[in-house]
Order: sequence, then structure tokens, then C-alpha cells
Amino acid sequence: MAVSLSLSIAGISHRKHAANRFIAAIERKLIVEREPTNPVDPKAILVRGEWLEGGRTETAILGYVPREHAAKVADQWPNAQLVGVLRAVCPLNPRIKNPGITFALFREKQQKRSKQVTD
Repeated sequence: MAVSLSLSIAGISHRKHAANRFIAAIERKLIVEREPTNPVDPKAILVRGEWLEGGRTETAILGYVPREHAAKVADQWPNAQLVGVLRAVCPLNPRIKNPGITFALFREKQQKRSKQVTD
């Protein structure tokens, strides 16, 4: 069982080249990583893209979970394993300033351990 949050990637405008390569790829996935040593925000959650390009696996930073959501995640899901699942992409075009990537952020619920009865 998992709980999710639907988000866009903050800071993607600074990483347009990587974002457009990610969007153009066929096989792609998102990797989310807590960044407790981030000097600006210790609750930051980094979003990386990983994709197949020319037979090689490429990876690049796409941006961050928006700050207000990262703070909520840190408070409400402090030790949970986080998973990012791609929902939609919108490539850069003349009418849109930045490429868009929407994703769901999930936390894996930890299973309760059942007590074992021994004789």
C-alpha cells in the first residue's frame, strides 16, 4: 500500500536541455532522493531522470520536489522510502516557456510486524 502526492518539478527551467532529452526518450524513469546535506534546504528532495539514449543509460538532475511539498514530506513521511512515478510530459515549444514533467510521489508504507508466538 502506498500514499501519493501529484507534483511538478521545481527548477526545471534551469535544466531545459536535460529535461528535453528525458522527455524525448522512450524508456525513462524518475529517481527521487532526499538531500539532507543540501546547504539551502535540508528537507530538499532531488528529482533525477534516467533514460535510455543511444543504447546507453543516461541520468541527469531535473530539479526538485517543490519546497513546500518537500517540507510536508519531511514532516509527515520522515523515514519513508520515496518513489517517483512519471505521470505526464510536455516538451518545450514556443508557447510554453519550460518543459513540463508531472509525477506522483509515493511513500511505501511499512508493513506492521506481527508478533510471533513461540512455545
